[in-house]
This record gives sequence, C-alpha cells and structure tokens, in this order.
Amino acid sequence: MKIAAKINLTLLAVFVTVLIASLWHSFKSTHSLVESAITQQTTDMADSYFDTINAMMLTGNMTNRQILQKKLLERPNVLEARIIRGEGIAKLFGAGFEDQKPVDELDRRALAGEAVIEDVDGEEGSYLTVVTPLRASADYRGTNCLLCHQVPEGTVLGAVRVSYSADRHGERSEGG
Repeated sequence: MKIAAKINLTLLAVFVTVLIASLWHSFKSTHSLVESAITQQTTDMADSYFDTINAMMLTGNMTNRQILQKKLLERPNVLEARIIRGEGIAKLFGAGFEDQKPVDELDRRALAGEAVIEDVDGEEGSYLTVVTPLRASADYRGTNCLLCHQVPEGTVLGAVRVSYSADRHGERSEGG
C-alpha cells in the first residue's frame, strides 16, 4: 500500500471518528434540551393551573374547578391534572373530590413539602410528573393565603400535580 493511501485511510478514519462523535454529542444535547423544555412546560402548566384555582378561590368560583381540570385534561399530551388537598384543607373544607386525595408516594412527598419531578414509565408510556407543594404564604403572587387559611406561614396546604407525555406526538427523543 502506498504512503498516500495510508495517509488517506488514516484521515478517513479520523474524519469518521470525529463525525460519529459530533453526531453523538448533537443527539445528547438535543435530548437534554427537549427534556429540559418538557420539564419547564410541565412545571409552568402546574403553576398556571394553581394560579387559576387561586383566582377561583378569590372570586368564589371553586364550585367550577372541575371545568378547569377537564380543559387541561383535554390537551393532547396531558395525562393527569389534579389539585391534592392536604390534611388541614380536608379538615377545614372537606375531603373534596375523590381525585383530590393523595394516591401515591409522589403525592405524599409533595404534601411533606418536597417539589417532585419524576420521569415515569407507566401504562401510558413514558411521561413526566410534576407535583408541587402549595404553601401558605402572606404574599403568594399578590395573594395573602393566610387570610382564609388560618395556618402558620409555610404550612403545606396541598399540592398541584400534572403529568405530561411527549411520547404521544413523538416529541420526546429516545435514549438516556
């Protein structure tokens, strides 16, 4: 084999190696970006859900809260949208609807004060579940929770839970 052929073969091997490494890095970066966007979107959806529930509390429209939940659940990728009542709220205002009770460890962790973000592999495929504790605050985005909820500031009153699947439309990338 001539020296030029050996040099060309070596350059080809280096080029292919760099190409494969670049493609792999691009794939991992894209996957990370998609996962980050899905997490942010789901967290924002949970925040927005509670903000609307909070506005319903302030305007005396809590009897219509299931309309909001139904609208969220009609979005194509939303698998679950629930407000979970903490023990203090259940004692003061009643148990609420059946789906407002804690059903699993994720709910219990949030009611204990932990913000939960979990990737889940379930019957619906892979999806992201966000469970955010709702704490009593003298200034929750301009609302004084303590006027209606007679508890110490920082007490977890409940949680908001949203599960979102990007698998339904192929938006979530494969891999780790």
